[in-house]
Amino acid sequence: MPYRSPGVLVVATSLRVLYMNQAARDLIERIHQTQEVDWPKGPLPDDVATLCHKLLAILRDHCQSRNSERFQLSRVSGTRNPPLLLCGIGITDQNGLEKSRICIFMDQVTTPF
Repeated sequence: MPYRSPGVLVVATSLRVLYMNQAARDLIERIHQTQEVDWPKGPLPDDVATLCHKLLAILRDHCQSRNSERFQLSRVSGTRNPPLLLCGIGITDQNGLEKSRICIFMDQVTTPF
């Protein structure tokens, strides 16, 4: 199987998507097509949006305490076949929460855990 780059999203703390590469677009489109429930199809699937909300809560705490450490959360979105691995990184900015960013990396899980 040829190497395929992961999906990459950069999200502002307003949860507005600032950047999305083609691999992320393809994976998100496939998630929307395979959703079993007819949810409104926003820019981010539920699993990705939930991860962003969790990262945002941690970012708020880090910015309030002036903690500049980067942190990450990961989860497997197991409702798709194959499942997706979602890794989110919170990047604080010394200028405050508004300038901080959330980066999400997404890829298919190709081997069992």
